[in-house]
Amino acid sequence: MKTTFSLVSLIFLSVQALALGNVNDSVTYEGTVLVQPQPAAPVPAPTPGQTTPAPTPAPTPSQPAAPRTVGIIEKMTITAIDSTNANYTVNDVLYLPDGSENDSTQTIPAAQVRSRADIQQILANCVAEGGSKVQLKVSAGTFDTCFVDLGNGNKIWLGDVPLNIVKRVQVDDSKNVTTEEVVLYSFGK
Repeated sequence: MKTTFSLVSLIFLSVQALALGNVNDSVTYEGTVLVQPQPAAPVPAPTPGQTTPAPTPAPTPSQPAAPRTVGIIEKMTITAIDSTNANYTVNDVLYLPDGSENDSTQTIPAAQVRSRADIQQILANCVAEGGSKVQLKVSAGTFDTCFVDLGNGNKIWLGDVPLNIVKRVQVDDSKNVTTEEVVLYSFGK
């Protein structure tokens, strides 16, 4: 049986020509973040003569703090291609429920962005390389995908969309779980 590493290496480590994605390729995700409660900060001891308000009691084991769910929208667009260094510049805008935006730019090595033909090859070899072929229905449509369980709750569904990710589940060190699915995409020219 092939390991997940085979599939991940096929996706991310193969060296290709830089004509993989185009400027203005864009993908928009909608999803949620399940935010785990953080432990209450300890209340510092008062200094002699200082009066302090009574500390708020921490939740008891029978009443643990509940996780909360936050809705998010994320739009990623290829804005530039650096053929000298084999990198893509991607504008990443995260829209938060309070109306604020977190706008950032990231550099993605070309080896991590597959062409549409490469994605078809990945889909064709998905099972042989340790993934599972899954037809996935999301808001943007129904896609043939290659599902890869990356471990520790992290999962990815690869398909024929810009930047190759149709759906993803990411678990961070604090056990917050982000789930995103494609709702809109377009290939630039």
